[in-house]
Amino acid sequence: RWLTIYELGDTQQNIDDHVEQCFTDRMPITAALNLGGGEDYYYVPVAPGPDAVALFAARGGEVLTIRMNPVPGKEAEFIAWYRDDYLPRTLKLVGFVAGDLYRLADIQLMSRRAPFEFVAVYHIADAMMATESLDSHLAQAGTLLDSPLVDVPRVRIAADTPITSRLTARQARN
Repeated sequence: RWLTIYELGDTQQNIDDHVEQCFTDRMPITAALNLGGGEDYYYVPVAPGPDAVALFAARGGEVLTIRMNPVPGKEAEFIAWYRDDYLPRTLKLVGFVAGDLYRLADIQLMSRRAPFEFVAVYHIADAMMATESLDSHLAQAGTLLDSPLVDVPRVRIAADTPITSRLTARQARN
């Protein structure tokens, strides 16, 4: 039901800080949070550029996520297809502004296996418009939902609207 995206520069440093500070006065955790039902995994851009975090942060607004797994043994083919063919095709849909494909990072805070190896994060202009456009698109042949490279029954799609303004590390420190 809830999505929080943290933009990180150093995954290992974040894990170290998290372990050191979690449940202390520096990082209190509310009892209202259901810790058993959440997912907490690190993802990195499949094709990281030097300014990947800055580019993500500059987009802001509503996002649509597609969490998925490739068919076992087809990871390299899946990445090439998604990045070179499917991502540009999806960005032509009404309401889609920008998007990137992320893969599960090599290091994780949680020892539990992540349910999804990849997540596509799309910045959208309007959740309703983008969702309707994607629904129409997915009803056609040759999409993500009939790709021989994707574990289709496990694909999960969600649109999220921010309920708070973006908070930077600098603002938090101040």
